[in-house]
Amino acid sequence: MSFQLTKPCRLGEVSWTRKDMMDEFSVFVERGIYTQRPVRASNRKNTGGTGFMHSFYMWFIIRMLDPEHIIESGALHGVGTWMLRQASPTAQLIVISPKTPKLYIDNATNSVYFTGDQFKDFSQVNWNCLNINKAKTLVFF
Repeated sequence: MSFQLTKPCRLGEVSWTRKDMMDEFSVFVERGIYTQRPVRASNRKNTGGTGFMHSFYMWFIIRMLDPEHIIESGALHGVGTWMLRQASPTAQLIVISPKTPKLYIDNATNSVYFTGDQFKDFSQVNWNCLNINKAKTLVFF
């Protein structure tokens, strides 16, 4: 589902309905998105990372906004990155995190990682060189 804004949003307004949310919740559950996420057997709840409601929130917002680029700041194990990819199979993912995630690294050819030895602070990234459409970019902190 792709969603187009018909007017600028003002604080407190949303351009989707409760039905949209319930429909997406059904898809989220039926596809087993949360239950299939990459987690360690010793940490099934992904303590310190993305939980069920946060996962659905990310899934829903991304599917409604349909961004071309998603910038993720902080990728502990990569579970959130995996969730971003499930919600948007074609978006370019740009991951910024001091440590390289150990459970999931996105393998799409257009994914960019500023992690580990390649880590850069958000303010140090040359965003112009990445040639992203800022109007179609979602930044996830």
